[in-house]
Amino acid sequence: MSQPGSHRPPITRRPAAALTAALVLATASALPAAAAPTTAPRSASAPSAPAARSAKDAPAADDRGYEADGSPISGGSSFAGAPSVEPGRYLDSFTAGTDQGWGTMKETKHYRVTLKKGERLIVTGALVPTPSPKATPTTSDSVKSTIELTDGHGNDCAKWTSNGFSFPHIADAPQRATAVSTVAGTGEDGECEPGEFVAKVTREGNLKQSETMPMELVFAVEAPAPSPMPPEPEWDDEPAVPAPTAGSAKDDVTALGRSRNSAPILKPGSYVIELRPGETRIAGVDVNEGQRLSWSISPLDAGEVEGTWKQAEVMILNPLGQEVYDPDENASTTVNLDSSTGDYLGSAMPTPVTLGNQRTDADKEQASNWLGGTHTLQLSTKADASDEPNTAKPRRVVLTLAVDGTAGENADVDYGKTRAEQEQAVSRATWLRRGLFVGAGVLGVVAVGSGIAAITALRRRR
Repeated sequence: MSQPGSHRPPITRRPAAALTAALVLATASALPAAAAPTTAPRSASAPSAPAARSAKDAPAADDRGYEADGSPISGGSSFAGAPSVEPGRYLDSFTAGTDQGWGTMKETKHYRVTLKKGERLIVTGALVPTPSPKATPTTSDSVKSTIELTDGHGNDCAKWTSNGFSFPHIADAPQRATAVSTVAGTGEDGECEPGEFVAKVTREGNLKQSETMPMELVFAVEAPAPSPMPPEPEWDDEPAVPAPTAGSAKDDVTALGRSRNSAPILKPGSYVIELRPGETRIAGVDVNEGQRLSWSISPLDAGEVEGTWKQAEVMILNPLGQEVYDPDENASTTVNLDSSTGDYLGSAMPTPVTLGNQRTDADKEQASNWLGGTHTLQLSTKADASDEPNTAKPRRVVLTLAVDGTAGENADVDYGKTRAEQEQAVSRATWLRRGLFVGAGVLGVVAVGSGIAAITALRRRR
């Protein structure tokens, strides 16, 4: 005769099997899922850890130029053929175009962006020549990029513009341009109605006529500004320039990037970097609402480098690639790389970053310093025709960055997603998915356990 309870094991094995299956399902569901490819256009530079390299690791001779990047696009030759553009970073190409008379060459392309009432359009461009095998010879030729903003009827909708212009000694550096529209349909002087705005982007000039040049474009839409606007900060004509920090190793070189998307994001401090003639290098630094960036450069090898190239042009660019003007109302600052070792020269933002700089009556110099986020420091070296960029010994300098002030909330601007933001979104979605699956697995285990308990209790009552 069977003992009481002899049939319990078959009863308990089935729930145990279900419990095991539930645990396996919950564990498997919690494993990381493969990130789906993102298609959002790229905008501000994506974070990347600063890379150090030894003195013997000289960069290749053909990597001196700025590397434009973005989602491919082809602008229309007229308004009718202009593509509709969402906020983000794009990459187009421009030929020398057609002769406009007196030997002046020009090509213009058109792009459409739709604005709602209260929004503002910001378009920035970087026309990028290929570095010359030798330094660009002295010539009266030049090349520049320009941006105009109109409505669908051809009416001027630009509040202000800043157009790049290249003289021969910096002809290999990116030629930057910016255009900022009036607010759409809010009663400002010269306002344009909400709807389609047209960006007319032009390459103009005779320099390197045979060369097709890439153009990096950022289209951004600023949300309606808060009311009242933040107060206008006081302009500082002589902001402090940071001194290099002690302990920078001369052979511990930090490699800067060639593009805003690949530039390392540097924290405040001092870094040893190398520069060659005719070269453009990029570094990122986070500067948010209420903060101010200052920088300096100090030579490490003054008098040790042969050649005539002795200067670097330094620009601060906001997250859209818009030039941030210095206290002297210049879009760039020139630094002597052959000054005495130990000396340091530099500049700073004349005010903290604030939307208050973009008030209605602000000129472009003050209005340029309005958007917080990852800013870019662009360093372009100047050269003479006698310099040999491919064989020149690099100059070593200490780049020092300082960020003062307390970070606040940045202005609401749509300029596409950065690579870092895309990765963060994927990561958040992955962890959310894990949480949901694990939660479902736990609920399943609880339900199975409750069933086991109920069945056991019923059998005991029998």
